[in-house]
Amino acid sequence: MMATEGTAQAPYASIGDRFLAQLLDLVLAFSVFVFTGLTLAARVGGRTQGGFNLEGWPALFALTLTALPVLAYFILTEWLFGATLGKVVAGIRVQRIGGRKLGLGAAIIRNALRAVDIVPFYIFGALLVMVTDRKQRLGDVAAGSVVVRRETPRAARIAALIAVLLLAAAGFIGGVRFGGPSPSGPRAGVARQAATSGLLCSGGSAYVDGDFCAEVMR
Repeated sequence: MMATEGTAQAPYASIGDRFLAQLLDLVLAFSVFVFTGLTLAARVGGRTQGGFNLEGWPALFALTLTALPVLAYFILTEWLFGATLGKVVAGIRVQRIGGRKLGLGAAIIRNALRAVDIVPFYIFGALLVMVTDRKQRLGDVAAGSVVVRRETPRAARIAALIAVLLLAAAGFIGGVRFGGPSPSGPRAGVARQAATSGLLCSGGSAYVDGDFCAEVMR
């Protein structure tokens, strides 16, 4: 039966539960960032032997392409299911005060304010959770939501954890696949010399020392 105002509800989630859920969800977010960064760097330049290094508009573009799907993930999963994959693993859920299901508008407000709660390293949000009666971060206060414990079958927790790991692995592997190999060896040396000289041959080849054209793009 749906809880109403004044009806006893599930106990509030501990900060440890919320930390575990957030950690797992951030693993997914980071895999999206890696995929986006590697793929973009392979096309605009910025691939390094250890990953990628983007500056200026490519960096802003990569952050935007990361933020949009990650924000959509939080909003949609909390609106439709009351929990992200990380929250399922931790055995917690988001709901309105009183037990009602979180609406789309409340989910948008709650997650839009992550931009404030996350500063710095979620310390602001964690402090609010510790000092508020309902253990709410700023996004919860604005959306009228609370995070509570939920009895979650062990099988569901394991399935959610496997989903997190598989999706994160897909992001990392996909980034390497679509981002191409990291520059190394003679080809990397030629590319660095070309970048220094600033000269290009036709067909996307680097002109080095006026003697030859070394193909660095295919």
